[in-house]
Amino acid sequence: MAYLLSAVGWGVAAKCIIIAIAAVALAGVIAMLAAECVGKRKRQQLKQAEENGVQPVEEQQVENAVERVEEAKPAEEQAEEIAAAEAVEETAEEPAEEIVPDPEPVKEPEPEVEAETVTEAKEEVVLEEDAVILDDEEEEDVGTVVIGETRLRVRYDRSFTAKLIQSDDALKGRYNELKNELLRYSLKTRMSWGNESFYLGRRTYAKFAVYGKTLSLYLALSPDEFADTKYKYENVGGVAKYAKTPMRLKLRSIRSVRWAKELIAVLADKFGFERKELDDTDFYCAYEDTASLVHKRLIKLYKVVEEFTVNANGSEKRGKSRVLHEDFLERDFDIMEAVTVEEAAEVISDEEAEELVEELVVNPVKTRQRVKKRTDIINIEALSKNYSAGDTVTLDGLKDKKLIAPSTTYYKVLASGILDKPLIVEADDFSLEAVKMILLTGGRVIKTRYED
Repeated sequence: MAYLLSAVGWGVAAKCIIIAIAAVALAGVIAMLAAECVGKRKRQQLKQAEENGVQPVEEQQVENAVERVEEAKPAEEQAEEIAAAEAVEETAEEPAEEIVPDPEPVKEPEPEVEAETVTEAKEEVVLEEDAVILDDEEEEDVGTVVIGETRLRVRYDRSFTAKLIQSDDALKGRYNELKNELLRYSLKTRMSWGNESFYLGRRTYAKFAVYGKTLSLYLALSPDEFADTKYKYENVGGVAKYAKTPMRLKLRSIRSVRWAKELIAVLADKFGFERKELDDTDFYCAYEDTASLVHKRLIKLYKVVEEFTVNANGSEKRGKSRVLHEDFLERDFDIMEAVTVEEAAEVISDEEAEELVEELVVNPVKTRQRVKKRTDIINIEALSKNYSAGDTVTLDGLKDKKLIAPSTTYYKVLASGILDKPLIVEADDFSLEAVKMILLTGGRVIKTRYED
């Protein structure tokens, strides 16, 4: 082509234009040939994919993208629900499961036949004037209440005072001698349901308790300091209610009382208490029968309520819960019309608050489908605003009032703001500050415990 252009004798500009047009035409021909080759190869791949039953790559990518968008929707809804809840603490679970309001129970390895749940009536034991209480001859803490023609088997929960009243004279004598000794160091005494405490200020230095037929004295001494001594003791520091008085002395003899007096003197020297010479006070209490102490509310009665499932094959699965007969709690403080967190901390010690927490044993399978633990919290201030005086706070009630998430199976009560009414609060857990606020306004703290 160069020879032809030179022979024709055209100008330089004309020659350049002709060369450019030729180059563009050549590039177009090459592109057409390449596209034809690619198209042919692609048609061969599609034909082969259809013959093998394989989905084309582009279509599969589109469908995967659609699935990812659809899976993302529940997570977005869940994020909105969590943002609306107040400080919800949940165990790691699949997002889609967490937003289900009523979780289905986990299936057993073997399929179960649909069952019918039967629950006995949870009737309180009403002690009428003509009611008769018969102690069991074999079990010390079990008896039968007879009201007319009705007979009801019950379990006794004796207070420390009741145990002391029904103990033998030897135990009463040891108690009388050591209580007088403790009082010579100007310690104050406080009687709770399970113990008698000796304290000054907000610190407890000694406790009495009765287990079975044995009187025990607990002292605020470190058991490790007496490891190689003559004293016989037990280290109970691992038990929360005795963490501050970890040395337990079992008082079964004259020698054990003498050793207890020596250790009380060590305790006094450690904390700088001065012993005073005081005349003995007679703390002897005459024996009274169980019926008399029940009517005086020094013994609580529990009735065992059985919940069981009757399957189609006739088998039964049973659980137990306890119903508290008397709601009596002996408190060493005045009830307040309203209380703040700060005021509660000043009036009641942690130890005293722990002692006044009641316990309710329930069957998780029958009372709450505890398949997965979903935790929520509720503040005292929210309870005060949404409940009336004397109301009972429960998990289901909180759900009905939309105060906790509908999927919650476990909740804890925390302290905040002001509580200005007595409430009966049943919960899985409480902060000690919340316990104090509920107790100081005349309420009850009932901690649920699950028993299969």
